[in-house]
Amino acid sequence: MLETLTSSWSSGSQFQITRIFVKFFVEDGAPLQMLVDERWTVADTMQQLADKHHITLCEDHCIVEEFPDLYIRRIYEDHENLVENIQLWVQDSPNKLYFIRRPDKYPFIDRPELYLVTEKTADLEVPPGDNWTKEVKTQFVQDFFTRETVSPPELEGFLHLKSDGRKSWKKHYFVLRPSGLYYAPKGKKSSKDLQCLMNLHSNQVYTGINWAKKYKSPTEWCIAIKLTALQMKRSQYIKYICADDEASFRRWLVGLRIAKVRTPDDEDSDEEFPAPPPVFSRTSTPSQVSRTFS
Repeated sequence: MLETLTSSWSSGSQFQITRIFVKFFVEDGAPLQMLVDERWTVADTMQQLADKHHITLCEDHCIVEEFPDLYIRRIYEDHENLVENIQLWVQDSPNKLYFIRRPDKYPFIDRPELYLVTEKTADLEVPPGDNWTKEVKTQFVQDFFTRETVSPPELEGFLHLKSDGRKSWKKHYFVLRPSGLYYAPKGKKSSKDLQCLMNLHSNQVYTGINWAKKYKSPTEWCIAIKLTALQMKRSQYIKYICADDEASFRRWLVGLRIAKVRTPDDEDSDEEFPAPPPVFSRTSTPSQVSRTFS
């Protein structure tokens, strides 16, 4: 349910504030409804929802956008502007917003040893093995995002790619770079002749819903990269990818999310991009760490 209300007042100068009446579905009980101010981030909106409905807000609370017609959904990052996102929806859209807890909201904070450690992090001190203490994890995440240059985790490997306009899939060799997701069209493991499947400058990353039934995907571990403004199915603007297993799926999803957030302004650039702003300090709490990533 979306209803736009516009308010204006004068305080030296006149300006308008747009508020949208939004329904948020929850796991239990009736949907929550609230006017959302166009100036609010997703984090602001969740805090307002929690305050209004007397909910204890946890770090894994999130707002999830679902496109039933496209069989995709995604977790909004905390820094995003909620009103800007839903104003892209077409009129009478079946799209939904969920206010729920998702333990996979920031897996790289809970398990950085699985998602962030690569050859490019060799200069960061880490203990051997994967049995890290909470303090070590927090320090590593902070160090990772306060480096002079921050790149998404290095990822390469085979994924299934859906053929445009058909329900057939083929394995291709993929490489994640700061500027986008690249693949070898011939399907061979080679860094030569890689083509950019989708840049992350103007596209958004989603996960698939029931693709095994809808698109005959090889597994249930599916990712879509879609032109942000696109609200209807057009194969040239949506790419469908499928991983062989959950572990691979989660590594690629984390890498793509970080690459999306850290995408440089020049979408054709393959250079590493700047570190996050100074507000991300070494004394940050885990919550502040997640907000800074967002």
